[in-house]
Amino acid sequence: MKRFKFIVFLIAWMLFITPAMAFQDHSSSSYAQTSDGVGYAHPCYLVKVKGKTDGTNNLTLKVYDNASAASGNVITEFTIIGADLKGGETFDHLEVSNGLYVDMTVAGEGTGTWWVEFKKP
Repeated sequence: MKRFKFIVFLIAWMLFITPAMAFQDHSSSSYAQTSDGVGYAHPCYLVKVKGKTDGTNNLTLKVYDNASAASGNVITEFTIIGADLKGGETFDHLEVSNGLYVDMTVAGEGTGTWWVEFKKP
C-alpha cells in the first residue's frame, strides 16, 4: 500500500509540479537609473520599461535597440505626466538585437528614474 501511494505521489509530481517549474518566465531587471544609460548591453527580449517622476515634472523615455548610445532603431518612446508619478509599457518578449539603451528627458530641472525588465536568450 505504501508503494502504491508513493507511485501516485510521484506521478502527480511529474504531471503537475515539474511542468509548472519548467515554464516559469525568469526575467531580469536593470538597476534603477537616474540618467541616460544602458539597460542591458547584449541581445535580449524586452518585457517592460518603467519610469518614475518626481511628482511634478514630465518624464520622457526613449528606448533604443543599441548597447551603448542613443542611436539605432527606436523601440518605444513615451511620456509620463509628472503628477502620475509612474508609468511604463509592457512588451510580449520583443526581440532586441543589440541591447537596450534608454534616453531620459525630464522637463524643467526635475528628476526621474527608469528601469527595464528583460529576459536573456
